[in-house]
Amino acid sequence: MLRSLRLSILCAVMANFAFATTLEQLTMDDLLAKSTRVVRGRVNDCSGSFRGAMIYTSCSVTVIETLKGTPGSQARFAVPGGRAGTIRQSISGAPQFETGVEYVLFLWTSPSGFTQILGLSQGKFEVRAGSTGAVATRDAISDVTMLDGMGQEVRDQGVRMTLTVLRERLAALGSAKQ
Repeated sequence: MLRSLRLSILCAVMANFAFATTLEQLTMDDLLAKSTRVVRGRVNDCSGSFRGAMIYTSCSVTVIETLKGTPGSQARFAVPGGRAGTIRQSISGAPQFETGVEYVLFLWTSPSGFTQILGLSQGKFEVRAGSTGAVATRDAISDVTMLDGMGQEVRDQGVRMTLTVLRERLAALGSAKQ
């Protein structure tokens, strides 16, 4: 009986610390408009550290092409979760990165200068060779609850487009603002 009571209390306490992630589904136009910088680059390294009670993984990228925002040869950003020493923190919907892999990244920098991936995994596209040129691909995100702009739950479908089409959409968005 005492063991059962302890187990029930432990489960109740653990439930209070469980993190659930809910994301607003961002369209490609949302990503393009809301990002402060969009870069195509290759990940150099990533390492985790504490920022308050949260672990953030900071990554460095060698920029191949700046599609939007301030040009530069390097980009740094952070994603929630990761490993700091022996402690690991997992955040649903947070993107994972591999050193040496090429990505298109939709970055957002806060007024304080903290740069993150816009929309968590929604803002990370892997660049792969395609028959019509380089293709930016983001697989469907299934480990989070995703809501549309009206607050209705939706299923993410993933995105695939050539870099040429991505550049054209950025140019069109820039023209529409003027």
